[in-house]
Amino acid sequence: MNFETQKVCQFWVEHPSKFVKINEQKMKELAQLLQKNRPRIPDWRIPELPSFDRAFVSHLFYICAIDFAFTHFTPPHRSFYFSSEIRGSAAASMCFLRHFGNYEISAEEILAISTNPRRLESFFKGKNLPPLLEQRGICLEEAARVLIKIFNGSVFNFLEFSRYEAWKIISNLVNYFPVAFGQDRYRDLYLNKRAHLFPLIYHGRALHSNGLLRPLKQPRDIGPIPDYQVPKYLRAIGILQYTSSLDKKIAARKILTFGSAEEMEIRVATVYAVCRLMNLTGLTMPELDYWLWQGGQKIQHLNHHLTPTTAY
Repeated sequence: MNFETQKVCQFWVEHPSKFVKINEQKMKELAQLLQKNRPRIPDWRIPELPSFDRAFVSHLFYICAIDFAFTHFTPPHRSFYFSSEIRGSAAASMCFLRHFGNYEISAEEILAISTNPRRLESFFKGKNLPPLLEQRGICLEEAARVLIKIFNGSVFNFLEFSRYEAWKIISNLVNYFPVAFGQDRYRDLYLNKRAHLFPLIYHGRALHSNGLLRPLKQPRDIGPIPDYQVPKYLRAIGILQYTSSLDKKIAARKILTFGSAEEMEIRVATVYAVCRLMNLTGLTMPELDYWLWQGGQKIQHLNHHLTPTTAY
């Protein structure tokens, strides 16, 4: 576990919570289930991502840079749909695949889209548009400009610069791309959802690439992905327990302000709970995250919380 994630966990232990509690018994029950049926690291060979491994890496970098907020914050709170069946982050991935196909993306091509509002809207147009469209353009522009200026436009140069070490990748993403991969901070705590997501998915594909991609060193340094779906799943199975007032707000689709006590308790508790699961089971995040995320996707009787932010 990296030291920033450790700080988040320590914060949870040292500061009394007002809105969110963790049920330790439910945690142990889930840990036992995971030990009996250990999830495998997915290969990320899915229809929404390129089959060609080098193309996959270039797509993934830009997809992760805009992997936030796929539910609209005003009624009727629709998800972003690429087609009638494909929504959310998968819809965003399909926008890249539709435009670039099974080929590597150049930073110059991203700049041509991200700096032109009409092209940006056309690029993301599906059954509807995602929320925070302007912010996605800003993230893509920074990602492309920094790659050109420092890494000769290549995601692989960035990986080489980071020595294929999980924690170096995470910290370099936040430091060199503070808009595209940073902006996820509470007090002195860095949750860094998108900066953890890129190496997590990359590592899974690399392990299944027949040597074409280099797996990461120290993948255990990849921390939890504190998004919307993971706390929704942990809440549904009783690990996270909210106060009745917070439950009612989420059920009524009320906005939780980014950095508010309610919103941050949800995410800090999520990080702590997932780290406990890692410790109890010996699983790493590349094994655990997709399993938890899918669990949240399958929960239909609960809403996830709504927070207008590019952080997650």
